[in-house]
Amino acid sequence: MTTVETPASETEYGGTAKKWQLAVASNDALGDSLIANVPIPKGEIAMILPPNLLLSHSEVDVKSARGFNAAVQVAEDLFSMSLADDDLDNYIAHNCEPNCRIEIKEDYTVHLVANRDIPAQEPLAFDYESTEWDMVSQGVDFTCNCGSTCCRKHIIGWKRRQQLQSDAEWSVLIAG
Repeated sequence: MTTVETPASETEYGGTAKKWQLAVASNDALGDSLIANVPIPKGEIAMILPPNLLLSHSEVDVKSARGFNAAVQVAEDLFSMSLADDDLDNYIAHNCEPNCRIEIKEDYTVHLVANRDIPAQEPLAFDYESTEWDMVSQGVDFTCNCGSTCCRKHIIGWKRRQQLQSDAEWSVLIAG
């Protein structure tokens, strides 16, 4: 694993970047991903993402070459997009059994909170389907290779996941 140290100020990302010594690391499985260089205890805020650029669905594509890959959906038609392509929050990985969860505050500040104790150097990850409504229409659905025992294989967004589950339940009802 190659780690790129990212110097952080005391206030950057609400002070979390410096507290946990956040950095971008490269590995064969994930490519570039965000890690902490010190352990993060369960329940701690691993990172605070400010409400960078708050954009509607139609504005996201035109603001960045990365489009929806540089944004977190914070409301039905509202996305918090990074200010720059190299912002640390662009490197938070997806996992179907994530070590972190997203909490969206009233002012659209996003907290990345540890679901369990996270050892140093482990990539920080949340379940993208926990925030993204429809990744297929955004053009950012993807094949998942997280390796989790509960891996869903294709990440499509919460709305579409709910439709698949409803369709499967309906199929069982009519077959039974």
